[in-house]
Amino acid sequence: NLLTKTEDFSDAVWTKNNVSVTTSQYLSPIGTFTANKVTLKSGAVTTGNDGVGAFASPLITANGSAYTLSLFAKSAGSNYIRFREATNTGQRVKISLIDGSFAGEQGWVPSTFTVSVTPAPNGFFLIQITRSAPTTFCFNIKCGDDVGDGVNGIYVWGIDLRLSTTPGPYQRVNTNTDYDTDERYFPKYLSFELS
Repeated sequence: NLLTKTEDFSDAVWTKNNVSVTTSQYLSPIGTFTANKVTLKSGAVTTGNDGVGAFASPLITANGSAYTLSLFAKSAGSNYIRFREATNTGQRVKISLIDGSFAGEQGWVPSTFTVSVTPAPNGFFLIQITRSAPTTFCFNIKCGDDVGDGVNGIYVWGIDLRLSTTPGPYQRVNTNTDYDTDERYFPKYLSFELS
């Protein structure tokens, strides 16, 4: 996982635009009380081609390489979540947190980034988006209501970004020294044995 603070979207590594984030608000897909609530501020409008109503973590990436972003999301009164490609095109996809259906906005071309939505435990959806990245990979993750009321929002948990067209298992990363290391899922790349 190339990101940090993957279960704490209130942290400063996550930029926020007209949203508030409250940690530990709901049961996560693995049953821990660690899902964050992201609430769109009252009067904020998410339908423009901008970052209003979003949280994001920009990451410098290799030009032309494929990256897969995974995130668990659930309605907390807002029925949609939007993912906006913020680097080049502004294309966006709006995903229902009721039935998992999705539709493009702002001229989204399915071949530019692919979307997969599957049900997950505790009423969450696992959302996976794959894109060939320009020099900076950044998705704005937006509360889906068109206009915020300051109360309704979305529960989010467990974001993961991989240099791959195939998502791996979710890996919790808090800092560069505090992360999941279960070798069944995250094998060491090199191993040297003394003889």
